[in-house]
Amino acid sequence: MLVTCNGTDIEINIKQVHRYLGYSAGYKPPACILSLIGERVEQTHHLIKPAYSYTFKNY
Repeated sequence: MLVTCNGTDIEINIKQVHRYLGYSAGYKPPACILSLIGERVEQTHHLIKPAYSYTFKNY
C-alpha cells in the first residue's frame, strides 16, 4: 500500500492484476511472474501522483 504525502492510501489489488494478465481466480502465477508483478507495483507507486482526494462522511 502506498500512502501519499497528504495521507491518501493507494492500494493496487494484486488479484486484479493477475486477472488482467489472464490468470484465473484459482490459479497462482509462477514465482518469476509474481516477482515481476511485485517489482512493477513498487515502481508504479513512485509514478502515482494523486491530483485530488475525497473523504466519505456519515451525516
